[in-house]
Amino acid sequence: ATVGTIAELCVSAHLLQHGYAVFRAMSPACYCDLLAKRLDKVWEIEVRTSYQHNGRLYFPTKHHAAINCIALWDKETYIVHYLHPETLLPLTL
Repeated sequence: ATVGTIAELCVSAHLLQHGYAVFRAMSPACYCDLLAKRLDKVWEIEVRTSYQHNGRLYFPTKHHAAINCIALWDKETYIVHYLHPETLLPLTL
């Protein structure tokens, strides 16, 4: 649970640095971990901790259908990656 909390806080800090207002779920049963808003765009984000092996990121892929972004926090490099939940292709926020 501690690593997941660290991931959520790191993703939140990254989004704040890029001008987003960030809201964190109070319930562990919420469908998403974070809401991020800038201008008229709202991201419903599931945060996942990832790790690298042979240059590839690995992470749990199960998520709620209502989200529109997966944020991967690489626990080795501290880099945040954003992916489209259906295609797993990179997103630009």
